[in-house]
Amino acid sequence: MKIVGVFSLILLTFVFAGNLIYPESVSLVELQKKEAKRRKKTIKSKYVLTDSSIIYLSAGKKRVSFIKTDESVSEIGKSKKKSKLKKPLIDPKKTEKYWKQRMKALDERILKLKEQISKTQLSLNKVQTDYLNLSIPSQISNAKAKLTQLTGKLSELKTGLASAELQKENLHEEARKAGAPPGWLR
Repeated sequence: MKIVGVFSLILLTFVFAGNLIYPESVSLVELQKKEAKRRKKTIKSKYVLTDSSIIYLSAGKKRVSFIKTDESVSEIGKSKKKSKLKKPLIDPKKTEKYWKQRMKALDERILKLKEQISKTQLSLNKVQTDYLNLSIPSQISNAKAKLTQLTGKLSELKTGLASAELQKENLHEEARKAGAPPGWLR
């Protein structure tokens, strides 16, 4: 009996000490209500920082468009109206795609010009050999006209090729000045 009495006395001591430390027993529901009240009292920000605005800021832009907090995320997804806020644009000169497209266009132009030069040179060579074998004056005059035409076209294509190659060199310099890594133009 003494053991039960001592045990109950110890138990009562722990219960009493627990009530002194934690005067109210707090449930999760009560905690949730308190947290909701606290959140209502705090000042809400007028704007929300989004992923697109972070990208816009990292690109070095000064003006940033934010989404107002009036619209919750679920309302934004449900709304059928188009947002009046424009998506912030990233400077195209800061992307790899921009520089690769420009380099690809120049490479294709140079390749086409080289093909046209080789075709024109072959036809010019053929007309020259035919010109040397002609004996009729009317055919000779026609061949001369064709020779001058092809020669002019060939010189035009060669100047175009030189211009395109110069543009390619200038593109490398422009990309370097814009801060594009050298690997983007390979």
